[in-house]
Amino acid sequence: MANPNRILILDDNADMCDLLVECLRPLRYDVTSTTSGPHALALIETERFEAAILDLLLPDIDGMEVLRRIRKRRPEIEIIVLTAYATLETAVEAMRLGAYDYVTKPFHAGMIRSTVTRAIEKHHMATRLTAIYNLSREMVLSLDVVQVAKAVLDIVEQVLEFETCSLHLVDRRRNELCRVMARNPRQKKALRLPLNNQEGTAVTAARSGQVIYVPDTWESPGHGEGEGSPTSRSELAVPLETSERVIGVLHVESADTDAFSQSDVKLISTLAAQAAVAIENARLYEQAQQEIAERKRAEEEVKRRNRELAALNKTGWAITSSLDLDEVLTVAMAEARTTLDAEAASVLLYEGPTHELVFAASASPESEILVGTRMPATAGIAGWALEKAQPVLVRDVQCDPRFYTDIDDLTGMTTRSLLAVPLVCKGKRIGVIEAINRSGRAFDEHDLDLLTTLAGSAAIAIENARLYEAEREQRKLLEQSQAQLVQSEKLAATGRMAASLAHEINNPLQAIHNSLQLMLSFPLEPDEQQEYLQMANDEVKQLMGMITRTLDFARRPLQTAEPTNVNSGIEKVLALANKYLQHRHIAIQRDLTSGLPTVLAAPDELEQVFLNLVLNAVDAMPEGGTLHISSHMTQDGGLAVSFADTGHGIAPEHADHVFEPFFSTKETGTGLGLSVSYNVVQRHGGEISFQSKPDEGATFTVWLPALEE
Repeated sequence: MANPNRILILDDNADMCDLLVECLRPLRYDVTSTTSGPHALALIETERFEAAILDLLLPDIDGMEVLRRIRKRRPEIEIIVLTAYATLETAVEAMRLGAYDYVTKPFHAGMIRSTVTRAIEKHHMATRLTAIYNLSREMVLSLDVVQVAKAVLDIVEQVLEFETCSLHLVDRRRNELCRVMARNPRQKKALRLPLNNQEGTAVTAARSGQVIYVPDTWESPGHGEGEGSPTSRSELAVPLETSERVIGVLHVESADTDAFSQSDVKLISTLAAQAAVAIENARLYEQAQQEIAERKRAEEEVKRRNRELAALNKTGWAITSSLDLDEVLTVAMAEARTTLDAEAASVLLYEGPTHELVFAASASPESEILVGTRMPATAGIAGWALEKAQPVLVRDVQCDPRFYTDIDDLTGMTTRSLLAVPLVCKGKRIGVIEAINRSGRAFDEHDLDLLTTLAGSAAIAIENARLYEAEREQRKLLEQSQAQLVQSEKLAATGRMAASLAHEINNPLQAIHNSLQLMLSFPLEPDEQQEYLQMANDEVKQLMGMITRTLDFARRPLQTAEPTNVNSGIEKVLALANKYLQHRHIAIQRDLTSGLPTVLAAPDELEQVFLNLVLNAVDAMPEGGTLHISSHMTQDGGLAVSFADTGHGIAPEHADHVFEPFFSTKETGTGLGLSVSYNVVQRHGGEISFQSKPDEGATFTVWLPALEE
């Protein structure tokens, strides 16, 4: 508990000393007075004072000398100079030597009290700042929780008057508030306060993370830290918080009502913030030290396991990082040979049709001779491992009756010890991995465990590589089939427009024929001949353009994506189908938004989709009608192209089958047009949908992602 403020009065006049003591009595300070300069200096050496009132005119020693000695030995004491003969030079000299203020005689009692009060406040402020600095320095140097707690309580004891003071830490595992250290505790044993059902100021601060100040506990029932404190009248609890997590509470109690000022609260909050960081650092340091100790106790074991795991991880990554079967096999062999320090390593794959094991890869000096060699699937130690689906270790191969000598005869090697592990993936035996002749010694059980682990990764990688190759071939066939379907639909669409194309070709031919007949049958003037020649030339150009459009559409798609203008594709399709639409009495309404962004697409495939939708709309209007084609931006930044007809619509029972291949309600339809269109749009990252009501027509909409700039 902090002692009351002490004031020293030094004046050669005893009556003046008594007067000053009486003036300061309302402040309830502990006042000591003396008329002797040497006595005052002796008191300064042995006792604590916050402030001193010093008369400059002393008979036994010069007042300025007393001021200098006090400032030299006890610089924290605030000195108020008192003189009846003050001059400007005297005041300046006193202030230069470190005096807080000076008062001239005669003085007013209120002035003395005010000056002394301000001096005491300045002393306390300096003391608190020094305490905070010292605490910060000590906590930075300390990595022990108990030392940090002691330093915090030492500082609180220096700067604050209290009855009890304690520091608690939160125990998350037990959900309790545990007292680490206390000053003037009422209970000697460690106090634990449950956080879930215990009322009290400290617990409330820990749960809420807020500063809790109760100026009068008798008027606030339910408060108190749980020790039984009937004499406590005010309490202050400040949470220790770091990284938005409360780790403890600093709790102070006083026997006085409203004992703590706002300045006290700020000071304790500052100390709590610094303590929280220091305690958290100390905890982390202790945890790190424990982990280091644990690692040291098992250092050799960890190093050995790390080396093995690193080798296995490297091997597993190297094997699974490729889907090329030859590369997987080559890497698996090289890593197996390196990991086991073996003279040679091989992978033998099982071929079911011939019931043989084939050396698919080898890491050995004779790998060129060995790769491709076949042996019966039941022969040798490798055949035994495959048949039994069990790993096998043979320390002396030459004495094992299962040994297949033909391989040594082929390569010229002498096999001494051998490991053989079956390659099994999803219950399927796909081959065997072997390691031969460990350098310096025979293989042991630990080597067999390593190769077994490696074999698991290798089996999966080999099977994945095989599946990938099969899937790649299947994908090629699928792409070829899709391209053939698109081409077939193009030819079918061209066939559906054949009559209109023939009519469109016939008209220009008739015009050309008539022009030539006139020129051959009648004598014409040069200007007339020129007119008919120009007419024939124009018709030839029209024929060439029409044939070019038809050939462009019907040619096999290049399937090369490029920035494509949707509106241009629509116009090309309408130009191609123009005569067909006229013959079927179809009116076209365009609502194409200009300035649309491009899409990344194969133009010929996109035009195929548009033409299929146009032809389907024409088929839905056998008596003629109107086809409304629109394009616009969508809210998500994509493009939408709609084809709305006035035909008979789609029956509800057919709605779920519209995009299925080979589904058609037309007698001569193939049922592939919409299916092919659906697949093309999906490959372009888009969607195709429709809306329809019977006898009210149908609207098909193609949604495509816009190409970003």
